[in-house]
Amino acid sequence: MPAKRDGLNLDDFPRRGVRQERRNEPRANIGRPISVSLCRGDTAIGFQTVNLVDCSIHGISFVSPVQLTIDEQFMVRLDVGRLLFLTYTVRNCREIELNWRIGALLFGIVGGMDDKADEIMSILLGNAVPEQ
Repeated sequence: MPAKRDGLNLDDFPRRGVRQERRNEPRANIGRPISVSLCRGDTAIGFQTVNLVDCSIHGISFVSPVQLTIDEQFMVRLDVGRLLFLTYTVRNCREIELNWRIGALLFGIVGGMDDKADEIMSILLGNAVPEQ
């Protein structure tokens, strides 16, 4: 049985040379469930399973049963051989059927690696291989 993937990994991000459509940057279409850690103010309200629609280097889009508000933040685990979380800020939320389509912008990286933010962004951009 394949390992459960409830976070992002490097294969989820578009690589250079991907044709850019009418967006600021290329997006990779994903279409699989992931877990996001929701926060309301300073209070963590736990993990919620959402359906990842697509992601780019600086953004993410998913469908959620929970409505999020503009400027609300959440975290997604990034699997790069060490424990990291990407923090996103909600930029749009619109109702679709009985769910909510959320679009968010990358806010920061959590995991005790503030001094290596450039290295992490380089990994996401496909310029480096994570250390083993």
